[in-house]
Amino acid sequence: MKNGYPAKGYSPMSYPLPQTGEYPEDYPISNYKNKTHSRIRCVFFIITTAVVMIAMLCFLLVFIVHPLRPIFHIDTLSVSNFTIIHSKLNADWNLKFRIWNPNSQMEISFHKINAYIYHKSNKLSNSSIEPVLLVKRNETILADKLETRQEFADKEMEEEWKSTGVLDLSVRTKMTLRLQYKNGLGGYTNDRNMVVLCENLKIFFDDNNRNGRSVGPSDCMFSGV
Repeated sequence: MKNGYPAKGYSPMSYPLPQTGEYPEDYPISNYKNKTHSRIRCVFFIITTAVVMIAMLCFLLVFIVHPLRPIFHIDTLSVSNFTIIHSKLNADWNLKFRIWNPNSQMEISFHKINAYIYHKSNKLSNSSIEPVLLVKRNETILADKLETRQEFADKEMEEEWKSTGVLDLSVRTKMTLRLQYKNGLGGYTNDRNMVVLCENLKIFFDDNNRNGRSVGPSDCMFSGV
């Protein structure tokens, strides 16, 4: 430039124009995209970590608490008005049993309890018992009345009753129970179906062979889960 005028031979088109991405105003857009991606990755990491921690907590609860099965005993099984006429059985039963919760950290609630009385494979009677809640390391006693009306009695059972005055019976109890563990950090709940079998319940009848009862408590075992 000379005296305020462009030098001879100068042309505005003789210098290359800057490319679009070279302008400074494009830099903030690129930075915004990078920050957005970083936030998405951070949120995904937090969610994944939370899910893993919850899964580990549930596993630790099951492993550490290790719920124990309840313990069943039959105190007495008695019968009155016992008759067999033309292979038809009629009787009134009274069943009393106790349940012990051995867990120090868990409560057990029984939602469905169905009791069945058997002579070998022949079902004599059945009944439903009301739901019950068993708190930690506690025991409850349940009593139930059952009836037998015009049920079939085979010859083997009739002969055993008439000749010896003793019947060898069993009680099967089917139930749905819920194990519950709670503390300040969370809880654990597990529903189970169980079958409890109480065998060798010998009923000793009186002289008229119409009334009888078992002698002593009977331990029970789990025959299915």
